[in-house]
Amino acid sequence: MTYRLDLSTVEGQGEIERDPAGLEGAADVYYYFVTDGSPLDVTITAVPDEGWVFKEWQIGETGEDPDIRVENPTVVNFTPGSTDWTAVAVFEEEVEICHTVPSDWHFFGLPVDPVDTGFQALEFDPQPTDKHLFWWNPDAEEYVGRADVELRPMSGYWMFLTTEEAAYQVCIEGSRLSGDQVLELGAPGWQMISVPDYPVAWGPAAGGTLEVRSGAEVKSLQDAIDAMWVHHTLYSWDVEDKEWKTLRATDGATLEPWTGYFLFAHVGGLELLYSEDAQGQELWATGQALSAEALAFDPGTPPLPPMMTDAEPTAGLVAVAYPSPVRGEDVTFALQGPQAVSAQAMRVQVYDLSGQVLFRGEDAGTSLSWDTMTRTGDPVASGVYLYSVEAKLNGQWVSAGVDKLLIVR
Repeated sequence: MTYRLDLSTVEGQGEIERDPAGLEGAADVYYYFVTDGSPLDVTITAVPDEGWVFKEWQIGETGEDPDIRVENPTVVNFTPGSTDWTAVAVFEEEVEICHTVPSDWHFFGLPVDPVDTGFQALEFDPQPTDKHLFWWNPDAEEYVGRADVELRPMSGYWMFLTTEEAAYQVCIEGSRLSGDQVLELGAPGWQMISVPDYPVAWGPAAGGTLEVRSGAEVKSLQDAIDAMWVHHTLYSWDVEDKEWKTLRATDGATLEPWTGYFLFAHVGGLELLYSEDAQGQELWATGQALSAEALAFDPGTPPLPPMMTDAEPTAGLVAVAYPSPVRGEDVTFALQGPQAVSAQAMRVQVYDLSGQVLFRGEDAGTSLSWDTMTRTGDPVASGVYLYSVEAKLNGQWVSAGVDKLLIVR
């Protein structure tokens, strides 16, 4: 059987690639043959011209209203007995999108599909004297510093801007994320997420709809929580009080663009499906209680970024490193102060000024040593480094502060 694929887009905005190519007919018309009764998949990829970005596919069988598909590339399928396909690639012009963000530490979300995915794509006005960006990699279970951060649409990031200004304007070139959107999560554990350029409901609240997909199965947010796919509580950061803010789905909350959130996923490889249709509140069955297992699970609090300092270190607990400066091979980190005797364990991270983690250790007691070797077994060079220390008090990890470490070879 012979099938026809009609492809179109606006000239000067982009083009469409096909695999397999098929036989050309009239302009933007291609023919495919199904000879043995097996389905034939054709992958089509929208490639924008300079100054334009891909927005969406409008795909449907001939004579029907097209479905809207966001994924690019996407696949059309010819099955014996089906009809022909039409596909329109929709592009939109790149624009500079700006938003006001606070100084100091805050949890930043990206409701934009950026043209450039490097940290340098973010432009600030005025220019802060120091700025940092960290993203939690769920697969490696560690933070990635600004030199290695990839700006991903609808991901969350820790951002630090020096406090000589109360706020800054951050700008990035790209396209705003509207309509249906998909966010891929990583391995089980903590995930840094945000939402498209519209509010989204977390539980019975105002905003767009959030569903969860695992493989081919899609569940409502409520059912995904009940099935232990995702945890029922999100974490955001309170800039003024410098502490975690919890958002329980059972209470209902509206997730806002440009804000980051921590989500705990019990299952790896999940996808968050966002829709601008404001059905989130209606889809939550308020009379239906979550399972006891889902409510009882406690993942703890999300990991703080390696450079973060709390407003004040825990009262009566400080961390020191000696000798200082370090001239030999070993350095010892120790907890001191009245609360040190209550510490059940401590953990230390050492990282360079770009945010790259060089050492991570954990041990029982109040001291821990490091041989000043990197995680790959190489001696660190002379220079200034940062270290953060946490202590386990009454079963909970608390920060004992962040300080500088000078190594002289």
